[in-house]
Amino acid sequence: MKITNRLSIVVLAAIPLGCPGDDTSATSVADSSTSDSDSDSNSNSASNSNSASNTNGDSSSSSDGTTTMTSTTVADSSSTDPTNGSSSTDPTNGSSSTDPTNGSSSTDPTAGSSSSGGMGSSSSGGMMDTCPANDLGNTVPSSITVDTTGLGDTFTPSCIGMGGIGGEDTTVSFTAPAAGTYYFSTARPGTTVNDTVLYLLDGDCMGAELQCSDDALAAQSLVVVDLAANQTVVAVVDGYGAANSGSIELYVGQTADGVDGGTCCTEQTGVMGCDAAAVEECVCGVDGTCCDTEWTADCADLAVNFCGAACVFPACFEQTGTCDAPADDCSCVGCVDDGACGFDDDCVCDDCADDGFCSNPLNCNDDGSCDPYSEGCVCADCADEDVCNGGTVGACTIGAGTTFTDNVGGAMLDPGTIDLTLDVAGVDAYDWDVTLALNLTHTFASDVDVTLESPSGTIIAITTDNGGGNDNVFAGTTFSDNAAAPISDIVFANNVAVASAQAEGAFGAFRGEDPNGTWTLHVGDDTATDSGTVVSWGLTITPANPAPTFDPVVTASGSPGTAIMDNATVQATLDIAGATSICDITVTTDIAHTFPGDLDITLVSPTGTTTVITTDNGGTNDNVFAGTVWDDDGAAATDFVYVNLTPASPLAPEGALSTFLGENPTGTWTLNVGDDAGGDVGTINSWSIDITPCDCQ
Repeated sequence: MKITNRLSIVVLAAIPLGCPGDDTSATSVADSSTSDSDSDSNSNSASNSNSASNTNGDSSSSSDGTTTMTSTTVADSSSTDPTNGSSSTDPTNGSSSTDPTNGSSSTDPTAGSSSSGGMGSSSSGGMMDTCPANDLGNTVPSSITVDTTGLGDTFTPSCIGMGGIGGEDTTVSFTAPAAGTYYFSTARPGTTVNDTVLYLLDGDCMGAELQCSDDALAAQSLVVVDLAANQTVVAVVDGYGAANSGSIELYVGQTADGVDGGTCCTEQTGVMGCDAAAVEECVCGVDGTCCDTEWTADCADLAVNFCGAACVFPACFEQTGTCDAPADDCSCVGCVDDGACGFDDDCVCDDCADDGFCSNPLNCNDDGSCDPYSEGCVCADCADEDVCNGGTVGACTIGAGTTFTDNVGGAMLDPGTIDLTLDVAGVDAYDWDVTLALNLTHTFASDVDVTLESPSGTIIAITTDNGGGNDNVFAGTTFSDNAAAPISDIVFANNVAVASAQAEGAFGAFRGEDPNGTWTLHVGDDTATDSGTVVSWGLTITPANPAPTFDPVVTASGSPGTAIMDNATVQATLDIAGATSICDITVTTDIAHTFPGDLDITLVSPTGTTTVITTDNGGTNDNVFAGTVWDDDGAAATDFVYVNLTPASPLAPEGALSTFLGENPTGTWTLNVGDDAGGDVGTINSWSIDITPCDCQ
């Protein structure tokens, strides 16, 4: 239940989650980031200006463009400094005493008086006799199950929203064995409390608050934080409100590069197979056995991207779809890294019975030539099971791409916008794909707004106010439609460059244009005080030669009338037949909802590829997706100015629809629609998919 669906609260803050992806979304809103330990003097927020506040402490984000923002607090701005007069509790006596070093008052907790914990909160149960009450030591991964029943409410978290109160709580200390990114989660089997709150204090129980999480993982909590070697933190394990006390399991793990600490498994809840125990066992980081786990086809990409290059994949992933021929032998999907056209750049159908190779008919046309418009894939002769890396079949080929680089760059204005140009010449006249490599330094990333303009005048948004107060997160980032996660869902870390991400707008908007001419990178800084520099930038242009011939559009539609309930995910499916490849795709939704900022929508193809349509966009405006055409050529959903009771259209989804290019669309497509907060409901009235096939003959 929300306090209000229409009350906008603006608090200037610097705050810190599909998967599948190497990078994922933040703890409270899609593009918020880990707080920079250096307090930035900027008055701009580290989260996008598109989050609506819910009364249960949930943050429903939107790309509203209005003044609605997440109700959060700078991690250490409201905490009580233990050196200058904060009140503390002396458990040894009931007398009032004064610390000669700071003049703070000390009160017996048994008298029921007001006391301050590490955050200057009001205590209803008194400070526990020992703080921290539990110790996890310095081993990762590790977990501990605590029972908060009867312990009293000693601390009050900063992240539970207006009018929220903490529950009974306890404390657990942890010391980082090495410098790195650590995650603390209560989304564990031992947690029976319905709604947890988790926050970290630096050093001891009187330390400054580092991070706070209410509902990062549904009603459970996830905190991701950078720690120095031997740095000690105290985790306050709390509940949302007096009713939420009981058993809570706290898990601590250390993330690998590009891993989000386990949020992606929860984002997959409701996808067939992705909420299985085996999936959560790997993705949520219970142990390191992910490489020995069999995954359903819907979760194969999830597993691959989470485990990363260090994973030695099992021989087969279970295949829930169909491989057309031979039906009995081609029943599994495995990564063999041979460059063949397949589910991904290097995944093909395996003959699991004989451990042999079989052709992949899912990407093969009837004439036996592999669809040349697969991502990064050249033609293969599927009939002869002959993979020709870099070769051609017939008259078609997708080249490796030509890279053009500007190594001069320029200093950014503060505030203001600079325009950097790059001339492209000698490339075939039909653009198929574009990627942007950006090396941009800046001391407050969310000040930065970047767009890219083609010679034809088409403009797409690259990033707008992402990255929070972190420094230099774009100092070596490749933006591509084929990246694992949208930039708005990345978990940022100070002075750690994001390796790859999908831009806010889709590069597919440039498809079919003549790429030759002058490209312009518009780089803006929208707030004074912090500054930056574009060190270099470059484009990789991949043409199609000859230009593809487009076939008639294949359409599927349905009117399920499925109810969207609070804190639940529902699915709608459509079956596609009659097309052999995807060269363009659009999706139309008629979804009614009285608080679209609650909605998280993804689209899954028959091969298991998932793209994010929208995550917490639309704010408090009713029914803005009731007639939306989702098209890579549309306006970015994360930056759109939504209007109540007015369908927003066309919109470019958070993830690029061009992710599906080159796949065989035949089979069942799934639209997952989740509602991540209480108080508002909706309906999937209808939806449709339009697919344009093409060939190169």
